[in-house]
Amino acid sequence: MKTSDQPVISVIVPTYQGAHRILITLSSLANQRFTDFEVIVVIDGSTDNTAAVITKAKLPMPVRVHEQENRGRAGARNAGAALAKSPYLVFFDDDVEIPENVIAEYVQMINVHPVVVGAFYPLYKIKNEFAIYSSYLNDQWTTTLPVRGKMSAPYLSAANFFIERKVFEQEGGFNGALPDTEDFDLAVRLFEKGITLFYNPDLKVGHAIQQSFGEYATRLLQYKNAQRLLLAENPRAAKYITSHIKPKGVKALIYACFSAPLYIRLIDAGFFRILPQKLRFRLYNLILVAYPLHHSK
Repeated sequence: MKTSDQPVISVIVPTYQGAHRILITLSSLANQRFTDFEVIVVIDGSTDNTAAVITKAKLPMPVRVHEQENRGRAGARNAGAALAKSPYLVFFDDDVEIPENVIAEYVQMINVHPVVVGAFYPLYKIKNEFAIYSSYLNDQWTTTLPVRGKMSAPYLSAANFFIERKVFEQEGGFNGALPDTEDFDLAVRLFEKGITLFYNPDLKVGHAIQQSFGEYATRLLQYKNAQRLLLAENPRAAKYITSHIKPKGVKALIYACFSAPLYIRLIDAGFFRILPQKLRFRLYNLILVAYPLHHSK
């Protein structure tokens, strides 16, 4: 694989303590059908041996490694964008598996849409109850997005999207003050300025998922807490987020009843497996909404 001095696309992969997972992403990039792109890995204050892992892998493509003090995901992505040689940027997380057609598909989007958002399928180590539920959640989520086309509400995931560099820079990139939700913040800012966010489900990558309901509940709680800072930094986001509105009346009482951490442990212990899948997944939905709602700071 050989990249020109002026690559068509710059691929940016931020990583933190990613030595054990980064090669999943880089190996799949090395197998792309379209090859005229550069890869920039930003090691964001890691204390593991990520750089050595990349060097020892002897990948059949050049990888530019930039190491910096920890600035968070937003700061790492912004650093990668500043180093890019191409006017077109693609961002991936360090734990995604990228099918061989994806970069070629992104190239087809150049000069068509300024921002293109890809899709995901879950990657799991074992096919346990959470893996099955995660696939169900993914299917449910995609029904809220257009089949293919312009989105009617702001959304993008920094784990898999394309943006013209000039648009990224005009908007100031990711907000470095946000340790989380920085991608939704960018989506809101772009959407509010009338910039088209185009969803293309063909640009699908595998994304590593949590291994248990407990891990997933912890992530939901982190995201819930991060939304408070997001709303402080970007009040315009409030009209696109309903989860910050506290339920009232009977609904509030129901959520309170199902918010105990014990329910998460019971799910992981298989306590509810006696129920039909449709019914228990609805129960999981209720518990996983109630938990962060009542335990966020």
